[in-house]
Amino acid sequence: MKMTVVAVMAVVLILGSELPRYSSAVSSEAEEFVSAHNAARADVDVGPLVWSHKLEDYARKYGEEQRDHHNCAMVHSRGPYGENLFWGYGKSFAPADAVRSWVDEKQHYDYDSNSCASGKVCGHYTQVVWADTKEVGCASITCHDKATFIICSYNPPGNFVGEWPYKRAGTKHSHRRSHENDDSRTSSHKTTAQTTDDANSDLKLRSVHECMSQCMNDCFSMSGSSHHHRSNYYQ
Repeated sequence: MKMTVVAVMAVVLILGSELPRYSSAVSSEAEEFVSAHNAARADVDVGPLVWSHKLEDYARKYGEEQRDHHNCAMVHSRGPYGENLFWGYGKSFAPADAVRSWVDEKQHYDYDSNSCASGKVCGHYTQVVWADTKEVGCASITCHDKATFIICSYNPPGNFVGEWPYKRAGTKHSHRRSHENDDSRTSSHKTTAQTTDDANSDLKLRSVHECMSQCMNDCFSMSGSSHHHRSNYYQ
């Protein structure tokens, strides 16, 4: 009987030593990412996101791959999640800086027509406030040239062509979702952002005009006279 008790205690100690690996605690950086996202979502009465360690791991792995093999190129992972990218050089960028650069696109987004102003990009903002998205996980990577590369992954992904990002009280939208192929589905929820800063800061910014043009074509092209939205938006 004593041998049995000792054996059980040993197992408990071994398992206890593994517990930190599976901790659900989030870092202060993660809390800043979530807080910035949820502030923007609250502004349009959209429910909060929760942090996902799985999405964080995905974003970090991709960011490190871009840093080590592609000089932090602003290229999407084309994985199963929604994705926003940020690149900045010239100072230390915090999670709130990246999210603010995406949310600033709100000024160019017109809810009634579900479209973006000509020549502008809104896809990062609409992903931040996409109502069906429930989880976010991000990683901030320091590039070899000391630039900051930030990746946020979203699940479920947003920015599907023909859908409004959220339902405004008092409005009704029908929905028509159509994906011709896997590339169409993937590109419709992938967006790319470059950094912005105040006018007094002298920063070097990487040009991503081609990516932005693609985003505009994918996220806000109108195939008909109106956009439609699915009836069971909150499911």
